[in-house]
Amino acid sequence: MNLGALLHLGADEQKLREQLGRLGVGGWSLQIERSTRGILSGMRVRVETEGPEPARSLDGIQRLLGGGSLSEGVLGRAQRIFTLLAEAEARVHGTSVDRIHMHEVGALDALIDVVGACICLELLQVEEVHASALPLGSGEVQCAHGIVPIPAPATLELLAGVPVYQDDRSV
Repeated sequence: MNLGALLHLGADEQKLREQLGRLGVGGWSLQIERSTRGILSGMRVRVETEGPEPARSLDGIQRLLGGGSLSEGVLGRAQRIFTLLAEAEARVHGTSVDRIHMHEVGALDALIDVVGACICLELLQVEEVHASALPLGSGEVQCAHGIVPIPAPATLELLAGVPVYQDDRSV
């Protein structure tokens, strides 16, 4: 959704694709299309990948990110995002960052999504992002660790100190 929103705001699709190619990782493709739901219209982006993927450690993700030729700004922002994710995972699992293996957020589609958003922010020359209170959502999701509540525990860790609200309306 971030990629779609940033493309809708004017990030250049061709430059996004070119710069994602600088990551130096294959086995993925982007499907980008205008989408309308009800009266709302926007860009929809799907990252498609090939085959099963291993769980990745933070160190493995950082090596993968650093192995390409991303700009300093994109690389630094993406590395910081994955560090924050790993720290949150470590806290909820009661272990250290070097023992964490990120399943869903370490998958190639998540890597492309995060790096793509960092590229779009750079293309749009965004220095800071501000947001209103965020809806928490509800329910459950199946992940590598089994069924977990929504928001997932690591998500709650990341949201510590961020204004949030609970809304039981379905979207």
